[in-house]
Amino acid sequence: MEAQSAMKCFYHLQIDAVGICKNCNKGLCSDCAVELINGIACKDRCESEVKAIVEYLERGKTAYKKVGEVYTRNSVIYGLMGMMLLVFGGITFKSSLWLIFFPMGIVFLLGCWFSYSSGRKMRRVKT
Repeated sequence: MEAQSAMKCFYHLQIDAVGICKNCNKGLCSDCAVELINGIACKDRCESEVKAIVEYLERGKTAYKKVGEVYTRNSVIYGLMGMMLLVFGGITFKSSLWLIFFPMGIVFLLGCWFSYSSGRKMRRVKT
């Protein structure tokens, strides 16, 4: 069986790499790498880009959680509209208007359930 060779540093081809730059994906030795909060970057080359990538990822996590909260709030509005339409459907049962209000109420209640369950899933994402 043939031994596999270790990845070498992009800038120092004779030295084994200790990590990969999060921006340019080049193998880096300990002299060429700088360790940042959530990744490794090429020293004096990719540091600002990797910091920006980490910041974008953190913003995305926060935005995802906030969207989940909005979905949950919307589910309350859908639920109230659904209940109101069902009540109107019951009040107008003797006329043909209940054929409009009742199905619309059911649709809004389904929208309430889907919106609430989606929001709940989104809020569970770890930030």
